[in-house]
Amino acid sequence: MLVTVQCHRCGKSFAITPSRFRHGEGKFCSRTCRAESMTLRVNVVCCKCGKTFRVARSKVKNGRGKYCSKLCAGFASRPLVERFWSKVKKTETCWLWTGAKSPAGYGYIKLSSEGAALVVLHDCPGGDNPSCVNPDHLWLGTQADNVADMDKKGRRVSKALRGAEHWRHRKTASQI
Repeated sequence: MLVTVQCHRCGKSFAITPSRFRHGEGKFCSRTCRAESMTLRVNVVCCKCGKTFRVARSKVKNGRGKYCSKLCAGFASRPLVERFWSKVKKTETCWLWTGAKSPAGYGYIKLSSEGAALVVLHDCPGGDNPSCVNPDHLWLGTQADNVADMDKKGRRVSKALRGAEHWRHRKTASQI
């Protein structure tokens, strides 16, 4: 005994066994229709930035494909202020950044899809603490101010780091 169903892609009627029907199979009359259904792309407008982009129709049917990029999808999830404060741990003197950090220990967070950035300099009372985000210990400045501050604190690397001196090294000379 066969069950007659209609192809989800072309609308053609075809017959399948009852067991295939019960297991959710038999949506397409052929492999060609199935493949075309999966790869068929439609134009969608991004919910965040309004940009038009192409996405697989199957994603739209499943409630996905609302954003043009991971960046837009991430920003749609929570406002910047909420994302910022979820990554701050307050202590008596410093407010420590627990989110993403550079190799030098400075915290960072993406501000907008354009990637805008400000130069924030540190002046913590107990010494320099790159993870500190307490507004009383921070001040805005230009890139020139930041370089002058690095020089004053002896942080600027004056020569190119090579081998084991470089922060991204994997093996020392003795391990090779």
